Amino acid sequence: MSLTAFISDKNFQELRDKFKTVFPKPKIKLTGEMVAPPLTNSYSIVGQAFDYLLRFTLEHLHSSKVKSWGGWVADGAYSIIERRVAETNSKTIRVGFRRDIEKNRNEFLIMLRTEYSNAKQNYKKYLADGILTDSLIKSVLYLARLDVTARAGMIDQNLGNENDLDVKDIRQLMAVLNHDHFKVDNHCFINPTFGDGSRMVGGADGDLIID
Repeated sequence: MSLTAFISDKNFQELRDKFKTVFPKPKIKLTGEMVAPPLTNSYSIVGQAFDYLLRFTLEHLHSSKVKSWGGWVADGAYSIIERRVAETNSKTIRVGFRRDIEKNRNEFLIMLRTEYSNAKQNYKKYLADGILTDSLIKSVLYLARLDVTARAGMIDQNLGNENDLDVKDIRQLMAVLNHDHFKVDNHCFINPTFGDGSRMVGGADGDLIID
């Protein structure tokens, strides 16, 4: 049972009420204009890619204070796709939401392995120098598309073929990122899990806890 299903279950009404009391949701009223209006409609992919890049940035800025639980969601997705494609006997594979787009199996496998290796290298380079390159941005977009596979069970048709406007979208978001909002005094926990509490609901983690 997922965390959402657990909290929504009518048998746990008392628990749901407790959550509302202990963790009240703040009412946020947005005003003004967007500071980074999107250039494409790839909202979820760009958002997930920015999520990766924000964590990388915190690792770069606060390397001695960051603790990370486990690997990337994309790591698991890559392993599954790479094995599936490598073991298939067909000359082609099907990708896309409806699995109606054919790709050459060998070409896709080479792309998959190359882009994954590039992502790891770009990540390590960014941790060392903090320079935001287009190559790194394309890598986090690639990782975000792998995440889609892990969550939706299908291969994104644009995997490894990133849109230049999505790259610009990421740059816009990074340009307005206020590092003062992410100051770390002692500890920065990335993807923290919560022991038995996480295991009770089939796995659950947080995004970020600072101090």
